Amino acid sequence: MSYVFKHGDRVVWSPALRAGELYVGLARALEPVLGAASGLDPMASDFYRIDATRFEAFVTAMADFPEGHTIARRLLDGVYLTSLAMLERMADGPQ
Repeated sequence: MSYVFKHGDRVVWSPALRAGELYVGLARALEPVLGAASGLDPMASDFYRIDATRFEAFVTAMADFPEGHTIARRLLDGVYLTSLAMLERMADGPQ
């Protein structure tokens, strides 16, 4: 089984079940820390539609997280890099 993350008609990421669960859990945990909603809208337990405006703000909030918090910045890296790749895929071609 796998997770599906879609923007419009495009699947931007379809990881294995545990990787998808981990990503969503970490993204949800970061929402109050960053003060930004992730933009991940559950359609089913393993299927998420991505709201582009909210997701872009979420990724920007991660990028803008203060550099002075070195350990916290490193903890963000996995979610940030995955989210950035998804954002880039959302921008590629028509929806």
